[in-house]
Amino acid sequence: MMQRTLHIDARYLGEIDLFGDKISVDSLSDDGTAVMSFDNFEQFNGLIFSFFLKTYFKSFIYKCLSNEPVGLNGQEQLMIYGEICSEMDCAECVRIISRITAEKSEINLSGIFHFRFCDICDEIRELCALKTDEYILRNEYLDFIRVLRFFASVNYGSVELLNVVMRGEENAEVLDRDFNIYSSQSTLSCTNEMAYIDDYFEYDNVISALVEASPKTILLHNWRQFADSELIETLINIFDERIKYCGGCSLCTD
Repeated sequence: MMQRTLHIDARYLGEIDLFGDKISVDSLSDDGTAVMSFDNFEQFNGLIFSFFLKTYFKSFIYKCLSNEPVGLNGQEQLMIYGEICSEMDCAECVRIISRITAEKSEINLSGIFHFRFCDICDEIRELCALKTDEYILRNEYLDFIRVLRFFASVNYGSVELLNVVMRGEENAEVLDRDFNIYSSQSTLSCTNEMAYIDDYFEYDNVISALVEASPKTILLHNWRQFADSELIETLINIFDERIKYCGGCSLCTD
C-alpha cells in the first residue's frame, strides 16, 4: 500500500469524495491536508486529474467565461466546459501529475495547477474565447433560421413543387416541376431580413428562391454525394418535413 499527502484548497474539501472508493482517505484536516493510501499509481494519478477537472479547472473555465463580453447562461457555460474537457490533452496532464507523485510524498494541488498547468491554462483561456464566439455565431444562425422558417410559412404552398439539384457542397440548382430553371415570381415581402441572407450563407440565391416560393414539396436530387453538406442541413432546418429525397433519376449521379 502506497501513501501520499495531498494539500487541497479548503474550498474543494467538500469534493474529496470525487476520488471514490479506489483510494483510502486516511486522514483529512480542516486546512486541506489529506493523507491518502492507494495500490495503483496509474489509477491514483488518473483520479487526481479527474479531481482537477471537476474542481480547479472547472472554476478556472467558468471564471474565463464570465470575463467574456457576451454573457452566457448556465447551460451554455456547462456545455463549453464539457467541450473543453473533452479537447484537453488528458494524457499529457496525467504525465505531469505522475512525475510529481513519483518524486514527492507531499503534493500541493494548487501549486501543480498554477505552475505546472500554466501553459494548459493559457490554452484553455483561448479556447474559452473561441468557444464563446462559436456559440454566439451558432445562436445568431439559429435565430436567423427561425426568421426564415417564419417567412417560408407565410406564403406556404404558392408553388406545389420545386426540384433542388445538388451540384456541390454549397452549390445547387432550383428547377420547377418541368425541370426548367426556376424564376421566382413571388410577391412575398420578407422585410429587410431577407437582405441579410448572403451574410449567413454562401448559397444565398438557393435559400432566397426557396423561401420566397415556399413550395409544398422540395425534391432533393443528387443528395447522396453531399449528405453532410451545410446547404442540405440548412434546407432541412428551414423546411423540415417538406424536404423529400429523390430515389434516383437522370438528375442524380452515382
